Parts: sequence; structure tokens; C-alpha cells
Amino acid sequence: MASALVFIGAFALFWIPPLAFMASLAGVLVLVVLLLLLGITGLIGGLIGGALRQALD
Repeated sequence: MASALVFIGAFALFWIPPLAFMASLAGVLVLVVLLLLLGITGLIGGLIGGALRQALD
């Protein structure tokens, strides 16, 4: 029983850091993609809004 717990503990110590690193990396990637999408939609919205304003004037 004790050896199984030690094995599980060692396994957890071996696996948690890479998993945490991958999770943080995924989080950063998601944030970057969201910011890019927001920037692109804002740019498109601004261009359309500007064109509409020009057309309506």
C-alpha cells in the first residue's frame, strides 16, 4: 500500500509540472488568439463604420 502511494506521488510529481506548463501555455495562446480576433473585428468594424459615415455625409 505504501509503495503504491509512493509510486502515485512520484508519478504526480513527474506529471504535474509539464501539465501545468502546458495549461499555462494553452491559456496564453487562447488569450493571444482572443486579442487578435478582437483587434481584427475592431479594425473591420472601424473600417465599415468609417465607410458608412463617409457614405452618409
